[in-house]
Amino acid sequence: MKLNKMTVNTIFLMITYIILMKLNIIYFKVFPQALVLIQSNSTLCYLLKTKHPHTPRYIIELPSLIFSKLLDIDIHRVNTYYSIFLLVFSYNLLLKIYKKLRIMDNFTNFLTMLLLIIFALIINGRFIFSFFGEILLMYSIILKKRKYILALFFSMVSSGTMMVVVISMIIIGLRKKIYRYKKWMTIILLLLIPIGKYVLLMIKRNYIYFDKNILKIFSHGILDKIYFINIKLMFIVLILIISIVFLFLKNIYVKYFELREIVIIIGSSIFCGLFGKTTFMMGLLPTFILSIYLFFRIGRKLKC
Repeated sequence: MKLNKMTVNTIFLMITYIILMKLNIIYFKVFPQALVLIQSNSTLCYLLKTKHPHTPRYIIELPSLIFSKLLDIDIHRVNTYYSIFLLVFSYNLLLKIYKKLRIMDNFTNFLTMLLLIIFALIINGRFIFSFFGEILLMYSIILKKRKYILALFFSMVSSGTMMVVVISMIIIGLRKKIYRYKKWMTIILLLLIPIGKYVLLMIKRNYIYFDKNILKIFSHGILDKIYFINIKLMFIVLILIISIVFLFLKNIYVKYFELREIVIIIGSSIFCGLFGKTTFMMGLLPTFILSIYLFFRIGRKLKC
C-alpha cells in the first residue's frame, strides 16, 4: 500500500515527538488547576453541581486521568502523549486549511512541521490545548465546519486565550450578520448565558488577582518592561503599536477577502496580549498562515 505525503509527514512528526519525549526533552505536565482537582479526588458530578470555575479544565484533562488509571502510568506522561496527539492532529487540520487557501506545497509542509516542533520545545502543556482550540476555530471558519463550541472549549484552559476565541467569534459573527438567522441566534443565546457568566467570573478573578488595579493588569502583558519603567510611556508605545498594526491589518482585511477572519483573530490576539504574554502567542500561528498566503500571492503575481 502506497502512503501519501500527508500520511508520511504525519508519521514522521509523531515519531519525532515520541523520540523527544523518550529523551525527556518534551514533557507536558497536567496544568495546576486541573491537577489540584484530580488530587483532591473531585468527581465531575460534584464539580458541575458546585459550578467550580475550573470544571472545563478538569474535563479537558479527563482523558489523561482515565488512561493513567487504566494503564497505571504516570498522569503527566499520559498527558504528554495526549498533547502529542493534539499537535499531530493540529498539523493535519492546518494542511486542510492550506489546501483550501491554495497555499499547500512541500516548503509550507516543512515549515509547519518545523514550527510545531519548535512550539513543543518552548511552550507549556496548557498552551497546546489553547493552540488546538485556535486551529479548530480557523478550520471551522475557513472550511465552514461547525466546530466552534469545541474550539471555545479547548481555549478555556486559560482566561486570556479564551478571550481571544470569544472576541474573535463575536466579531466574526457580527461581520457575517449571524443575527439574521433565528435558529443560530437561539443556539448562541442559549450558550451565551453560561459562557458569559464564566467569562465574567474569570475577569473578576483576574481583577482580584491584580489587587483590583486595572493598570496593574498590563504588568502581565507584552509591555510589562515599559510598564515598570513608566506607565505614561507604556501608553504612548501602546498607541503607536496599535496604530501601526491597525493600519497594516486594515490593508490586508480590505485587500484579501479570504484572510478577513484570520486578521480578526490576529487583532484579538494582539489586544488580549496586552494583558498576557501567552495570550499574545495566540497570534503567531494566524500570522504564519497570513505570511505564507501573502508569499504565495506575491509569487504568483511575479510569475504573471
